[in-house]
Amino acid sequence: MFLKADSQLPISGSIKSRGGIYEVLKFAEHIAMTRSDLTYLDDYRILASEKYRKIFANYGVIVASTGNLALSVGIAAAKFGFKTTVYMSHDARQWKKDKLRANGVEVKEFDTDFSDVIPKAREDAGKDPNIHFVDDEGSSDLFLGYAVAAVRLQKQLKDNGILVDKDHQVVVYLPAGVGGSPSGVAFGLKMIIGPYIHAVFL
Repeated sequence: MFLKADSQLPISGSIKSRGGIYEVLKFAEHIAMTRSDLTYLDDYRILASEKYRKIFANYGVIVASTGNLALSVGIAAAKFGFKTTVYMSHDARQWKKDKLRANGVEVKEFDTDFSDVIPKAREDAGKDPNIHFVDDEGSSDLFLGYAVAAVRLQKQLKDNGILVDKDHQVVVYLPAGVGGSPSGVAFGLKMIIGPYIHAVFL
């Protein structure tokens, strides 16, 4: 039995770092390629340069989240120089709001349940073509970011000499809230490792 400690991932200390940071990177890549001269063969560390920060300052990122997705998207997007806004419901933890604000993120608080916050964030993002909305309920980039966990697991299984086949099947237990992150991981497991690895949502 192995425990995959996504609690040790940077920025949010949760699986949300996988999907959230991946989506921000995809958006940064898109802007850098369409509004500047980035190519696939470039060293992507240049995206952290002042040249690109000036370009990114003309664009925004909005996400609705009560916490971990907010941290991963908010902090990563702000570091790139995007105007970043997080929409939060009344049950969001104060320390998370404080951490976001300390990293240059605007936090909009609503005295409602989280399910009412997502449509408001989506509506506001839709008013400006330069704003990218990270949609926890329907983003393929978030989904694929979570799926990358399977690439890491494939190598870890190999490094530990664990064979996955019909006679050596693997069960992966995944904590599930809304279900986006475990769904992405499960998709990655099936696509990358194959039919003999099974996801169970808890």
